Amino acid sequence: MLRSIAARIRVLHDSGVTAITAGTCILGFLAIDSYLVSKKSSQRVDEIHRLEAAYNIKKEEQERRYAEEYRRKLTWIYGGMEHNFLRKITYIPHEGKWDGKLALTKREVQVGDVLEILEEGVGPDKAYHLCRVQNKGNIRDISGAATGGHVGDPDVELLIGWYPARYLENT
Repeated sequence: MLRSIAARIRVLHDSGVTAITAGTCILGFLAIDSYLVSKKSSQRVDEIHRLEAAYNIKKEEQERRYAEEYRRKLTWIYGGMEHNFLRKITYIPHEGKWDGKLALTKREVQVGDVLEILEEGVGPDKAYHLCRVQNKGNIRDISGAATGGHVGDPDVELLIGWYPARYLENT
């Protein structure tokens, strides 16, 4: 009986059936491994998306709290008149005509930014307002890189400078 089993195995081996069976098993193991790796990878991507969504929700909540705190401080400082001291930029003068140490230029502000007026009628001919604006360069994204703004110093929270009164409108 053992001789007949050994003979059968030799016949199968000589005909190549054992090589085909071994190759099929190896390919099956590789297919299963590839499936498990792709499933794990898709789980990682899903986890990254979930964490990113949670971060964005937390960031929006934090920005809402900062805005509420800023509004509360404005109300405390100005009472009900805080909108009298807020102006929106309608135009930015060319740097050749408008620059200097006291000026808020296009490096610091953009059209549509809202400036807080600290003092009206300053400078030559009382044609400027002393203003402050939040430095957008200190707002950071997930990686810690600056997301916007024009000022390279991320430690500066508020920028203060002169801006021509004729290029500001009430908000």
